[in-house]
Amino acid sequence: MPWKLIGSMGGIALAAVVVYVVLTLVPLPFGLPFVAAAPTLTPTEVILPPTPTSTATPRPPTATPTATATFTPIITATVTVTATATLTSTVSPAPVQTPTPTPTETPEFAYGAPRLLGPADEGDVPEGQFNITYGTIIKLTWQPVGVLAEDQYYSVSVSYEHSDGQTREQVNWVKKSSFEVPQEWHDGLGGDRGLYWNVTVVSGTPGTNDSSPLSPVSETWMFRWG
Repeated sequence: MPWKLIGSMGGIALAAVVVYVVLTLVPLPFGLPFVAAAPTLTPTEVILPPTPTSTATPRPPTATPTATATFTPIITATVTVTATATLTSTVSPAPVQTPTPTPTETPEFAYGAPRLLGPADEGDVPEGQFNITYGTIIKLTWQPVGVLAEDQYYSVSVSYEHSDGQTREQVNWVKKSSFEVPQEWHDGLGGDRGLYWNVTVVSGTPGTNDSSPLSPVSETWMFRWG
């Protein structure tokens, strides 16, 4: 088909459409036989039902409770802990230094203490069974400690209460292991007429105060001279 014919037909179709639209939308003062008249809209009265009027007595507005915020106090307790360090110092008193006594050196004796033999100690004899009467020879005896050197002696000590109330002590040095009590001592006795005696070994010169003990002192015995 020739292109010109196609274009002519298209133009005619377009023109027909435009004419139709114009004739339909735009009102004309005269009617066209091929154009349908637009229908006339008749307004319709719409009767609405009456609005109901409320005859109820209006209630006073209910007070809307206002929410009151209740604040619960939160008590924050601040505890201040004060640590007080109490130092209990137990001071023990310094021990009292008791001076230690200086030990006394015990001299080294050349002999042991003499052992007494007789007369027997009255303390070991039942009362009333031992009594030396006047005129009796009284000899004090003890066991020898050994052979004494030239300047060594037995020192015999006899003490008693004298008739004048004073205590007397008689000391005699002998070489042998016995001593005879002088009879003249009897008249000078007083009190209970008891005589106490013991023996030790010494070195020195008789009749002087120059002497040194060579043994411990023996036991002290007593006899009564009636």
